[in-house]
Amino acid sequence: MSQLVTMNQTITLKEITDLLEVQHSNAMMIVKKMSTNSEFGLVTKISYQYQKSNGTMAEVETYLLNKRQSIAAASRLNPTLVLRIIDHWEELENDSTEPLADYNTKLKFELRF
Repeated sequence: MSQLVTMNQTITLKEITDLLEVQHSNAMMIVKKMSTNSEFGLVTKISYQYQKSNGTMAEVETYLLNKRQSIAAASRLNPTLVLRIIDHWEELENDSTEPLADYNTKLKFELRF
């Protein structure tokens, strides 16, 4: 099941980079630069827990993005694979049985830029 945070229809940049198979650290710099444009909107930086491929849990600092921001970021990160993000959003929007994520386990802190 997806680890999307569904309460406010957001997705983490970490999830985007995993879907697009791009380096998260580079994506963080790109989104930080994009966030200086007022049209992109405010971004929230969070500490996000995820499961690594070896099964262990890890934590990474990442951005929490809305649909508009995530599509804009994905198009900058990998234009040829942006359709994966659009498909992912369509799955989320069509799946009314998706449970709400537990904010206590997903978000350790928030910083607004």
